[in-house]
Amino acid sequence: MSIPSEPPTLDWSLATDAVSFTVVANIMEGLTQFDENLIPQPAIALKWDMSVDGKVYTFYLRRDVYWTDGKPVTAYDFEYSWKRLLNPQTAAEYAYMLYDIVNAYEYNSGRIKDSGMIGVKALSPDVLEVKL
Repeated sequence: MSIPSEPPTLDWSLATDAVSFTVVANIMEGLTQFDENLIPQPAIALKWDMSVDGKVYTFYLRRDVYWTDGKPVTAYDFEYSWKRLLNPQTAAEYAYMLYDIVNAYEYNSGRIKDSGMIGVKALSPDVLEVKL
């Protein structure tokens, strides 16, 4: 892969430039990915369920995904990452992308202080619940 310059950051929460995004997109994977028709397909998520009202998503993670140190990628990693992105101290420019999640805006704007009130929670190492 050829990049035109050194990426300013490899911090997923702080990347705002094309070079950083290019590198991060090639070293990280999300819960889902789009196919050629822009239909979400499983990536780290093996599958997911959606509540009848469309407000609660439950993602079931694959168990064969590992960090470079050999530790498994877990739902707790996603919960931590999303809450870190929303943390006002992180000052992430793209935190608004998660504002559809319950209390995401309120936490990011400082209206609430308890990250436990955000609608993203690891229910187990391989189950992530997201409330919209």
